[in-house]
Amino acid sequence: MLDPLIARRATALDRLKPVLLSVQTAPMSEEYKRDIGLLVIECLIRAIEARTAADPKLPEKDRQTLVQRDEAEGFVLTGYFYNQLRDFEKANIGLQDAFPNWLHVMDVQHERKRASEITFSAEAQPEVIQASNRASQKKIDLAEQALASGNPVEAGKLAQQSLQAKEDPGRAYFVLAKVASFGGDMQGAQADFQKAVDEGKDPHVIAWSHVYLGRIFDLQGERDSAVVQYKAALAIADLPPEAKTAAERGVQQPYEPPTARHENQDQ
Repeated sequence: MLDPLIARRATALDRLKPVLLSVQTAPMSEEYKRDIGLLVIECLIRAIEARTAADPKLPEKDRQTLVQRDEAEGFVLTGYFYNQLRDFEKANIGLQDAFPNWLHVMDVQHERKRASEITFSAEAQPEVIQASNRASQKKIDLAEQALASGNPVEAGKLAQQSLQAKEDPGRAYFVLAKVASFGGDMQGAQADFQKAVDEGKDPHVIAWSHVYLGRIFDLQGERDSAVVQYKAALAIADLPPEAKTAAERGVQQPYEPPTARHENQDQ
């Protein structure tokens, strides 16, 4: 149930990657040290396990001990999600709605600093349950995971296979557009982002496709067309918070790549 939630959050996960620098000496499996998506999901799972221990009367201090044990193994965001779940249990919303906001409001520098202060265990507890079987996952889920893990070549291949399987064209075109943009193919990216808008059903995909189209138009000097795209994103119901912020910023001023912004600040 959790895998699809993380697979759609490639943009949000990018800003969490600095946390990986703090866990390189942890005793957990190497895959968690390379893939922020896997680390986030495992931390959330362990936080859920601590909040839903077999003994419902387990004292809070014992639950905190479970969290501290997991963090000592390298799952340094377990405590963060544990605290979020405490409030979540009192709210009348589902995990699908709450989880994106947890990623959005996370203070990454604070969590990285906290992680750097953890004394890791000499060894980790053996895994009882392995990660979900890749063979049982949809190609588009795997494509999004590959993109989040920094493997655009694999992501593009899996997205093409997803299109052939007619799983979710909107999400597949979105991945292909991101892959094209990573490779500097702005024309291909623009075409695929537009297809993602036309074929998409997920508000996250449609909203970010409009935002990226707006940025491409800005880079091409087509400011009016860019603003139309940003406003189209803002008109979407259930607009993800990060997409809303990006679209509002796009309406206010033309997009500049990070390198260009840094150069302007230096001048």
